[in-house]
Amino acid sequence: MAIPSSVTQIVVPVLSPFVAAIALVVGLQKEIRLFRSQQNQERNQRAHSISTEVFWATAVAGLLVSEFASGHQQRPETLKELHDSYLRIMERLRLEPEIGDYLRDRVKFTQPSKNTGRMFLILLEGGVRVAKPQVGRKDILFVYFTLLTLTYLYETEAQRKFSDAYAAIELIHSSEPEFWGPFLIDRATPSLREP
Repeated sequence: MAIPSSVTQIVVPVLSPFVAAIALVVGLQKEIRLFRSQQNQERNQRAHSISTEVFWATAVAGLLVSEFASGHQQRPETLKELHDSYLRIMERLRLEPEIGDYLRDRVKFTQPSKNTGRMFLILLEGGVRVAKPQVGRKDILFVYFTLLTLTYLYETEAQRKFSDAYAAIELIHSSEPEFWGPFLIDRATPSLREP
């Protein structure tokens, strides 16, 4: 059975825009998915580059804490490395608005507070303490605590299973609970590197 030409003259012009619109929508959805995927990859790469610096600075701070504990003289080059590394971390954190949102909105603490910027205060205090001309034991311990906290926030769920970062945070907290209590993050705080 043949389709009358008058029907094709009416149907084809009517359906053509719908077919084009559907093709456009499908193409746009594909482009949006690709764009989001690229954004997530870029965010993960930026987070990974910062996390490497965080892990390094945490190791340096841990070395200084152990030197203080054993009564060894603090080496100026090690203190300078910690200072410089901490500054690099803070600069990178300031350049990433998504990280700022995460630190403000998703980091939870074990003690409630009306201060929504508590994590920023901890980071700022760590920076002030590491920049002092005479850095004492408590200063290094505060910087170490701050960096351990960042380390924990940057660890993926898989990394957290094998990490001692949160245990070290709790150990420092237990040494002086009244002081460290307001700074102790909740273990359930999600990883910065995972959605």
